[in-house]
Amino acid sequence: MTYHLTAYSPWEGYRVMFNGTRGRLELEVEETQWADPGTGVTAGSGALHGDVAPPNSGGARIRVRPLWAPPREVPVTVVHEGHGGADERMPAAMFDGAASPVALADERDGARALVIGPAANESFATGEPVSCGTITR
Repeated sequence: MTYHLTAYSPWEGYRVMFNGTRGRLELEVEETQWADPGTGVTAGSGALHGDVAPPNSGGARIRVRPLWAPPREVPVTVVHEGHGGADERMPAAMFDGAASPVALADERDGARALVIGPAANESFATGEPVSCGTITR
C-alpha cells in the first residue's frame, strides 16, 4: 500500500485501487477540483472544506476492470455537503445504530487523530520532524 499526503495542494481527493484474481476495482474521489486563491473562506469553521462545500466540488468514479473484458463504470451518487456528506452520515452510523461497526473509536483514537494536525503544522514551521508521542491503551 502507498499513502501520499499533500497538505498544501489546491485540490483534494484520493484514489484507491484493489487488484484481485478476477480483475481490478478503482475508486477515484475528487472532493475539490481546484481552489481559487482569491476566494475567501466561507466555511464557519475557517476551513476550505468541512461545513460548506466549495462551488468547485468534484465527483466520484468507480470503475471495474474485469480480467479479459472491457472496463465498466459503476454509477455513484455524489453528495456535495460537508466532507462529502459524511458529516451527517458518520454520527448517524455511530450513534443512531444506522450501521453496526465492529468496534467504534474511543477517546484514545480521537487523541491520536487530533495530534496529527498540530504536529504537521509544527513540522511545516520548523522544517523538522515532530514526534507525536505514544498513546497506549
